[in-house]
Amino acid sequence: MNVTTTRAAKIASIIDNTESYWLSAERLLSVFLAQRFLRGILVLEYSLILVKLHKHGRGLFQDILIV
Repeated sequence: MNVTTTRAAKIASIIDNTESYWLSAERLLSVFLAQRFLRGILVLEYSLILVKLHKHGRGLFQDILIV
């Protein structure tokens, strides 16, 4: 192997590592955003349940908050 081939192999390795780094970062970001989105939906659904319970009767709503 001459110097040019070695340099080309090193550059190719750096490019492969950089691409895999960005793919990993992109994957982590998408998982993080999906978790935030799902958490937002759960909070919204929980809020809607509490509003519905509040409309049906204050006693039931207060019992749930105490428990």
